[in-house]
Amino acid sequence: MSKALISSEKIHHVHDHLTPLAIILVVPGLIVADIPQTHQVAAAGLLIYSILLNTWTARGDKDRLVSYGRFRVASNYVVNIVLLWILYAAWPLSWLLMLLMGAGVAVYQKRERAFGSSLAFAAMLLAIHGIFGDTTLFGWVSAATKAGVLVMFTLFINGLPGLGPWKERDEKRK
Repeated sequence: MSKALISSEKIHHVHDHLTPLAIILVVPGLIVADIPQTHQVAAAGLLIYSILLNTWTARGDKDRLVSYGRFRVASNYVVNIVLLWILYAAWPLSWLLMLLMGAGVAVYQKRERAFGSSLAFAAMLLAIHGIFGDTTLFGWVSAATKAGVLVMFTLFINGLPGLGPWKERDEKRK
């Protein structure tokens, strides 16, 4: 990610919206999903770590913004993949963590990279489905649909700055 693609405004936007969404997705799953207590504790610890890291980087030193942003993104990848691994079989909404990852990179990356990242997230979702999901035809079609939604939603979010009020706002800044 270059400095042109990452900014304090973008980090705050992602933090202010996607961090609460991750909390909304994970906490109910930890409460109601039938998973071992050790998995609940590990997932809760990962969620707390992620909240603290995201808050710290959103409020961090602007001179180190790019390195904070890179570390934040990499850390969130790992945390969300592990959370998906823990929750996938027991909490059907956990796949939306991958959608959040796609939305996050859509804000920071150029279109080609966002597309590549979304394909990687979709592949990870399908791999986790293959390990923990319903392997019937219905299960695979459902998982493939989710993977397709992930890719298209990432591209949709990535394209928004070139449209409507976003484009007008960016043109006014020039």
